[in-house]
Amino acid sequence: MSNQTDKTQKAGSNQQAPAPFVKKEKVPSKIGAAERADVSYIGNEGPLKDSFAIVLSGTNVTRQVTIHHPIGYTDLDSTDWVLSEPQLVEDYLGRQKFPGLPKLEESRKLYRTQLAVEAGLLGLDKDGNHVYAGTAIIRDLLVRAAREAAEKSIAAKEKKWKTLFDAGEKVGPKPVAPDYITFLTPELMELEGKTRDFLKKKSTIKLVETKYPLRYRTMGGPRQNIAQERINPVKVILTRNEAIDQVMIKLHSITLSAPADGGVTIEEAQEIPDKLDNVLEEYQKLLVQKQADDEEEDPPEPVGTEGEE
Repeated sequence: MSNQTDKTQKAGSNQQAPAPFVKKEKVPSKIGAAERADVSYIGNEGPLKDSFAIVLSGTNVTRQVTIHHPIGYTDLDSTDWVLSEPQLVEDYLGRQKFPGLPKLEESRKLYRTQLAVEAGLLGLDKDGNHVYAGTAIIRDLLVRAAREAAEKSIAAKEKKWKTLFDAGEKVGPKPVAPDYITFLTPELMELEGKTRDFLKKKSTIKLVETKYPLRYRTMGGPRQNIAQERINPVKVILTRNEAIDQVMIKLHSITLSAPADGGVTIEEAQEIPDKLDNVLEEYQKLLVQKQADDEEEDPPEPVGTEGEE
């Protein structure tokens, strides 16, 4: 047990660490006052899928913000929308991966295995290897051999399937990779099955993640202290086109007043892009109210049938 504990303690720490990123080359573009801008948006792949930009440009001033889904590690839902300046987007992209993840995963793996030992499913041999309880069979070696056998099996089946398919012969669905556990003897299959089920249990995973939490969050700014914040209410999902439509509605509703009337100065007006973090607020209030009204008018059908668990 002490050998296992030592391994777990040596498996590295989970600290916030900077990740290097490469700046992309800027390509100049022009926007005309009375012409529709003929530009191509870059950002429809990977973390920036569905994102879009708002550009305000005038003589000697150009401001831009990007509305995108969360990038990297955040406490947001993947469908949420975030509003960021381009530099912050660049920061988020460069720091979307946690440099300490391999060490964290190793710590979690060792602790999960330690829990299996404490549960009586595994033991330790004299060399510190994990063996199935009551046997001298090293689990890692057995599982590795079974996985290799499964990989060879599916490779052979896929090759045969492709040969027949290319020849124009009638074939069934493409072969599916078999579970490695089926390549074990019945006795070993039972031992591995119980161990694997324990390691995958929600309660086991919760214990592991509580002991070794992932505290890293993808932040922006020179000090990595600018978090990504949602601009839509929690649990309200908007498609890309819906988000764009509501941004346009919000922009069309902007009213600028002279400073003497309690309005903003020209300099303050140029800062409007920075104040768009509530760009969907009014629409979301209407959407939530509409959903509430619809539920009152047409109550949803009950889910499931009586007696179902």
